[in-house]
Amino acid sequence: MNNFLIPDMTCGHCVGVIKKTLLAADPEARLEIELSTHLLKIDSKLGIAQIVTLLEEAGYSPSLQSQ
Repeated sequence: MNNFLIPDMTCGHCVGVIKKTLLAADPEARLEIELSTHLLKIDSKLGIAQIVTLLEEAGYSPSLQSQ
């Protein structure tokens, strides 16, 4: 599972956009989102670079966090 800090994920709408974006690319991805800490945990067949690109294209600024 990869952890990303997304400081500009600030509301429920952001969570919905992120879920929709990532699940469209990998419908079998497992997501855990903690809005209060701006943390996304994802288990996916997508590579880290793909996840970052998808999130950036959706308007967010993710940074990979160490496990």
